[in-house]
Amino acid sequence: MTARDPESERAGRARAPASRSGPTRAALGTVLGVAVGWLVLLRPSATLGTRLLACLTVTVVVSATLLLTAHLGMRRAGAWVAVLVGLVGGVGTGVLLGDAVVRGGSAAEVVAGAAGLVAGAVLVGSGAAALLGPMRARRRWVVVPVGLVLLQLVVQPVLAGVLASARQPIPATALTPADVGLEYEDLRLVTADQVELAAWDLPSSNGAAVVLLHGAGSTRAATLPHAEVLSRCGYGVLMLDARGHGDSAGLPMELGWFGSADVRAAVDALAARPEVDAIGLVGLSMGGEQALTAAAEDHRVRVVVAEGVGRRSAADAQAAGTSWHGRLERTVTALGMGIADVLSSAHPPLPLREAVREIAPRPMLLIAGAGEDEQVRWYREAAPGAVDVISLPGTAHVGALAEDEEWWRTTVCGRLDVALAEP
Repeated sequence: MTARDPESERAGRARAPASRSGPTRAALGTVLGVAVGWLVLLRPSATLGTRLLACLTVTVVVSATLLLTAHLGMRRAGAWVAVLVGLVGGVGTGVLLGDAVVRGGSAAEVVAGAAGLVAGAVLVGSGAAALLGPMRARRRWVVVPVGLVLLQLVVQPVLAGVLASARQPIPATALTPADVGLEYEDLRLVTADQVELAAWDLPSSNGAAVVLLHGAGSTRAATLPHAEVLSRCGYGVLMLDARGHGDSAGLPMELGWFGSADVRAAVDALAARPEVDAIGLVGLSMGGEQALTAAAEDHRVRVVVAEGVGRRSAADAQAAGTSWHGRLERTVTALGMGIADVLSSAHPPLPLREAVREIAPRPMLLIAGAGEDEQVRWYREAAPGAVDVISLPGTAHVGALAEDEEWWRTTVCGRLDVALAEP
């Protein structure tokens, strides 16, 4: 009788299910692709056809790859494909599922997100089991560093990219300027790419006006406290809902990549008013980043005040430096921005450091809250004579007005007074 080889038996047992795993994983990949396709259908835009074709192509390629690796006995390759596809698809659909649940999305969106999340999780589990099964117990510790790398280089960028570019429109609130005692007019603006935007226009009493821009995930209603202060300073205030936010049409892009087109429509509206002689931009977070990019392309803007400015392109991450940690941060940021670029019909705009250089010598005030000082000072280096940075290390992101309204009024209105005074 021939002696049994334990290693051969283990290898045989590991290979046996591999051939059966191909159709199962391919089916899961198809479910994941259909879920993503359904989520794409629920987000109609001018690029819907292109996005659906890309989804179909990726689904076919992934399913065919899972089948082929199993047929050829490439167990490890198939397992890795399952893990990576499951991670990317599961995290992406899971993020959109969470977004739908939080804002009360449609049943179709919840079901599609849940199906994608489950299919992705099963793919990851199947691939991980195939990779770890034949591995000796003393070598399984490698799962920890591998897991950390996947978390950093796959999960985090996918999360950031999907949240930035694949969300449903942000709903409006019932608040209006009338709720804080402000006179206003409802406006509908149309961008150069034919997207209709909603705005509230507060009249000017000093011949100058500003476009007030809200942050990501919010609407113009969130800037009512800022509008109230600016209006008391005498400025006309055009409060704009970015596309995909509030009452504006279109899909949201939470990195503000549509900012130049949106802000130009607002500046056009103010420039057409005979009572407005000078125009500035005031933006919070994403709105501050939009303000900088728009001002770089529009010389009708005399001044920019931006609070809570961060990063909106891979180039902006160069502020992280050249240490290993800085390089890792730049890599993760670039991956996330790349995913956002693929998922959105918008593309990365002018890097903010270059925008600052283009705006100069027109004045800019950048207000940095906790953890934001290093980034904005890096922008300031592009035009130190034109940019002032005020650092508030103990203040929350875009929380300067809430913390000290008098300071915000004196500081912001004071800068606007100097820059927008008649020549």
